[in-house]
Order: sequence, then C-alpha cells, then structure tokens
Amino acid sequence: MAMSAWTMEQTFRFPQGCGEPVRAESVNVTPQYTDEHTENAYRLTGIYHLTCMAVFDGEGGTPEPEGATMIEEIDMDGETGYFEYAVPLYVDLPSETGEGASIKAQDVRAHVNEDGALCVTWKVDCLYGDNMDDESDDSGSERAEVLETQPESSSRPDLVMREETESSSVRAAAEPEQRQPVAAAVTAEKPRAAVEASETSQNSPDEVRAFIAGLEDTYTVFSYPSYKILVKRDAETD
Repeated sequence: MAMSAWTMEQTFRFPQGCGEPVRAESVNVTPQYTDEHTENAYRLTGIYHLTCMAVFDGEGGTPEPEGATMIEEIDMDGETGYFEYAVPLYVDLPSETGEGASIKAQDVRAHVNEDGALCVTWKVDCLYGDNMDDESDDSGSERAEVLETQPESSSRPDLVMREETESSSVRAAAEPEQRQPVAAAVTAEKPRAAVEASETSQNSPDEVRAFIAGLEDTYTVFSYPSYKILVKRDAETD
C-alpha cells in the first residue's frame, strides 16, 4: 500500500459590514469524491467541503486582501459568522492503482494573515496501492471459506431425505407382500359364489313346480262388459 500526502491552503475575504476577521472558533474539512479509471490514470474528482465559524471585530473595517476568495453568503449572528465553501478536489493516481483509494483531511487549522485574510490549511493523506486490494481479497477469501463450509451443513438434510425415501421404498415394497394373500382370498371366494348361484338357478324350476302343485283349486270372479260380447257375436256371424 502506498501513501501520498500534501498540504492544502485556502484564503477568504468577506463582504463589507462583517468587520475584520479575528479568529475561527471551529473549522472542518471533509473530502467528497468519486473515482474512475482513465487511459492514463486512476482519477479521483470531487470537493473538499469546508465549514467554518469565524469571529469578527465589527468596529474595524473589512479588509480586502488580494488573491483571497470572496465569501458572498455568510450567516452573521452578532460578531460570529458561519459560512461554507467547496474547494475543488482533483487527483490523478497511477493507472495500475486498484479500486478503493481513500483520501482523508487531517490537522485542519485557521488563522488570520497580516493582510486581514482568513487562511485555512489542512493536510491530505491519500492511501492507494495493491495492499488495499489484498485486504479486499482477504475478506473475499474469508467469505469463500464460509461459503465452502455451508454445503457440509446443507448435506445433512439430504441424508435425512435419503433415509426417508429409503424407508418409504422399503415400506412400499413390504406392503404388497401383506396385501397379496388378502387379494387371493377374495378371488378364491368368487368361484364359490358363482357355483352357489348356478346351483340355485338349476333348482329354481323344481321349486316353482312344487309351489304350483301345492296351490288349492279355486276360481276368480271377473266382470266383462256386455258390448264386447255383442261385438264378438257379430264377428262370429260374419
């Protein structure tokens, strides 16, 4: 892993009416950037986001230092003013640099120059190189090891499923052996029923004759319409 370091500096002046800057109560710098690979470099582009709370002397006149950046918008609360500013960030690293370069701002300080400009300075540390890729590879290898151990645990349900399928196949093979005698018994009973049915069908005429022979002699009164008799007589005469 390689590291590059450099120092940044930015001077500011303020609108008339704010007074003369005395000091900075608080100042922060936060790098914000994106990365991309070009034909000749691994490029980081973005901003250094600067926030500052400065104290002014309202009785003094506002200086106009040359070369200082004008802060047009500042929130004044008495003799204290808050402002923000974006300093351009543009860094080209070697083209063989892998993904994951990082930039950090450290040792941020602010002071007032002799010409009345508020000067903010900070140090930049840029980390890049193969070691950062190695760290990502190590984390990837750890993940790979974890993934390799997962199939061992996942194989246990397969064993259970295999045992269940084997036991079910044994049951399926054993059940037909128990059912076959029952089926044979049923098929054996069917011929008996057929024989009995045939015997009853053969004996039924004798039973009918015996029933008829046992009946008593008698007669039945039946009324017959007279017009039918006349029609019958006419038919006989014809």
